[in-house]
Amino acid sequence: MSAAVEAPISRLPSLHERQDTMTNVEFGSPAYRQCSDSFYAPRSCAGEASQPANFNCGQPTVEPTECTQPMAMLPVELAVRMTRDYVPFLVLDCRSFIAFNLCHISEALNIGCSDRVTRKRLHCGRVQLEDLLGSAEAKEMFRKRSDIIVYDDRTQELTQSKAANSLHLLLSLLCRQGKRAYFVKGGLNEFQSQFDSLCSKAEATPAPAMLYSPTTPYLCDSLIDSATASQVLPFLYLGNERDAANRERLESLGVTHVLNVTSHIPLHFEQEGFTYKRLPASDSGSQNLKQYFDDAFHFIDEVRREGGRVLVHCRAGVSRSATITIAYMMRHLAKSMADMYALVKSKRSIISPNFNFMGQLLELEQTIRQEQQTVAREEQMCSHEEEMATQEEQAVTLQERHVTLDRQSVTLEDQTATSEQQMDTQ
Repeated sequence: MSAAVEAPISRLPSLHERQDTMTNVEFGSPAYRQCSDSFYAPRSCAGEASQPANFNCGQPTVEPTECTQPMAMLPVELAVRMTRDYVPFLVLDCRSFIAFNLCHISEALNIGCSDRVTRKRLHCGRVQLEDLLGSAEAKEMFRKRSDIIVYDDRTQELTQSKAANSLHLLLSLLCRQGKRAYFVKGGLNEFQSQFDSLCSKAEATPAPAMLYSPTTPYLCDSLIDSATASQVLPFLYLGNERDAANRERLESLGVTHVLNVTSHIPLHFEQEGFTYKRLPASDSGSQNLKQYFDDAFHFIDEVRREGGRVLVHCRAGVSRSATITIAYMMRHLAKSMADMYALVKSKRSIISPNFNFMGQLLELEQTIRQEQQTVAREEQMCSHEEEMATQEEQAVTLQERHVTLDRQSVTLEDQTATSEQQMDTQ
């Protein structure tokens, strides 16, 4: 979108005046375009929205250079900006990746901060906004754009949403970075009800059978059907039942071991030189997959030590086997769930562990963190004990030196006395 020259404006109409201006005017008509020119202009940030949430994580506050608070934007205003050549802008969808794929405003980018872990990392400064945008092109666009428009599902006023939610957080951080931050009143629901043609929606395709559990978030079946085994580490592949049943494929990948995370898929080549292990798990909201973590870790580590390669699979390579793979990466690399989820996702884009399994991964993260803290305390105690032992050794050495000096002093006194006796005798 190309930039346009802005004419000075003595007074901008209020939000309600702008809304009333467009009432009963057909979108896209000449009257609409003429009317839009009369009310639209980029506004300053001393706008009409409520104050942004205060996200304090012990970090020094970044003073904004331009924007002091986010502004509300009507759906009609966004539609005008999308269909006319005004100041370049960027639209961010702060909903979940799955909701974004089902329907989103055209040209919007999904910024992945809908989960609690990422939001915490974001507002504590451990990750930057542009880091959550996938492609280099998207990151470059974010850096260049001054006007950023954010939307969620249905927020009408910022006072209606919690201060820690994705919308509040994004708007606050954008203002701190000096961006002109807007939120769409009514979110996607309101925008789509007025301008459905400006929204992109996933095409529904009938599926003969589900490849994953209802507890696993919606994914496009065509993506799952076309997926092949994905290499996550040099010795670890993540795949599905088709990969496990294709001997030529296994041999071409150099796979020597297979970790089957199902209770029913056969161990196809168990008698033909491949080593198998089964974890009899279902993709359900009640399955305790965490009980198998240690067995899986031991099996995969054995493969690594032997110089082999392992295929971890379930039925679709989306939920169960993805969870096992993420868990192993967390343990193997001592990294957080969010980091390892993102890494595995970058290798196999269709992964989507069900919500039950995501909770178990968070529990594993807490366990690993506690273990690391325990090890750190033990190392600190050992270091302290070693320091104390060193000090004791130094004290003993010093004491021995004192004893030696005392003996030398006594010897010197004896020699002096002997010399005096000899002189008296003479």
